[in-house]
Amino acid sequence: MKQYPLHKQDILRRRSYLKDLFAQGKALNQGFLRLIYLADADLAAWHYPVRVQAVFAVPKRYQKSAVKRNRIKRLLRDAYRHALPELKAWAAQRARPVLLCWVYSSPQLATQAEVDDAVIQALQRLQKRLEAPPASTPPPATTQP
Repeated sequence: MKQYPLHKQDILRRRSYLKDLFAQGKALNQGFLRLIYLADADLAAWHYPVRVQAVFAVPKRYQKSAVKRNRIKRLLRDAYRHALPELKAWAAQRARPVLLCWVYSSPQLATQAEVDDAVIQALQRLQKRLEAPPASTPPPATTQP
């Protein structure tokens, strides 16, 4: 059986990076998951090493019981660590550091299979979004009397 470890350096802990992630990060929703991310151009100014780091959150609003919140975070970490080798290879190939925040936003408990599918689909959407060229903003419409 292949081992997929989740090392200490794979977990986002630095408070300044967390602040920036929530202040400047973009988000995408995948079912009961919300993925907040901050990538490449935003991190280049910080001389951030090419690394993928994540943090996992389950708001008390959706799960009152600490036992349930911990179980959901454990499911999220397990699904994420299985997808991590591919994500790290993708980030290293493109020299793009990525900070991620996984937020579980559903009052129902999900199964491991549902969490696995949601994490994989969210990461695929993230990779497509980061590879897409930035959308050019149209010039503001001017009104003439």
